[in-house]
Amino acid sequence: MTTSLAQSLGGRSPDQWALDFLAAAGFVARPEAIRAVVSWEYAESGAGGGMFNPLNTTQGGFAGETDFNSVGVKNFVRYADGVAANAQVIRNGYYPHLVYELGLGVDARAICDAVTASPWGTGYIALVGAQPAPQPSPKGEPMLVASPHAPTLPGRVAAAYWAPGSPNVVLLTNGASIAHDVPGITGMRIWKPPVPAGATGIGIMATVGHDGKPDGAGVVLQDDKGDTYTGLWS
Repeated sequence: MTTSLAQSLGGRSPDQWALDFLAAAGFVARPEAIRAVVSWEYAESGAGGGMFNPLNTTQGGFAGETDFNSVGVKNFVRYADGVAANAQVIRNGYYPHLVYELGLGVDARAICDAVTASPWGTGYIALVGAQPAPQPSPKGEPMLVASPHAPTLPGRVAAAYWAPGSPNVVLLTNGASIAHDVPGITGMRIWKPPVPAGATGIGIMATVGHDGKPDGAGVVLQDDKGDTYTGLWS
């Protein structure tokens, strides 16, 4: 039984865990995103929480894990398992608004409010730490376009969302899918080559293979210089 966030983290710092979590989940570790995750850690485990599990996820599947409480919050044997479990569950499709705010990473208050409004179960999150200096605003406009594949949720319109603040990630919404997405982690797609930060004039489109169907990549981004970026899982 842990009684502090420091114990839950095995002596590691909340900032380091936030950096590792954001990287594992495919987000850019912007100052406001780090601040939000650290604040979330304190809200969940300031008085103790699951071992190596400061956000108290119930996501399991790791060797040696045990239940921290009757809800099923996990204790993990390894630090990396806790990072991986939380990164996995944040991308399971139940937290689209939170994923969007973390992808932008520019407003800790908005990120924490998205946590509170989500099914995660955390209440109001008080921000900790000083507000960082203002960051340059990302260029370009967010885009929402139809997915090149049929929705997996009946009666919903599948769509792909892209925002310039997180140019190497596209959020699939309403059950959208793209060929070769990893089952259970359909929220993120990595672009090859990486889209330059602050890219402008971006368009998103389906790619078409020789048989007239979308090929294995599914989507392509194009910038105002005519450069293209193919969506692939890394």
